Amino acid sequence: MIQLKGEMEENQLHFFDYETPWEFKDLIKDGLKDYEERAWVEEATSEPGALSIILKLDPSKHELSPQYRKEQSKKFQEYYDRLVNDIRTGSR
Repeated sequence: MIQLKGEMEENQLHFFDYETPWEFKDLIKDGLKDYEERAWVEEATSEPGALSIILKLDPSKHELSPQYRKEQSKKFQEYYDRLVNDIRTGSR
């Protein structure tokens, strides 16, 4: 399960995944390429054993209001959870 930890910059949401095995990292990277906004796995993390994921929102598409950030965070968390589930079940 992925958890929002805060914002790195005004348009970047920072998440940590403490449960998914590190071995899934490359498959997650590939799956994030399909997401509508730019998202990636950070190579270095301040949380040992956790995957660090960054979601970069495009400010040219939407006003980056707190409500929009919250909606996008929830939408991304649902996408990420489906992606990890697909990897676990071999669907991806």
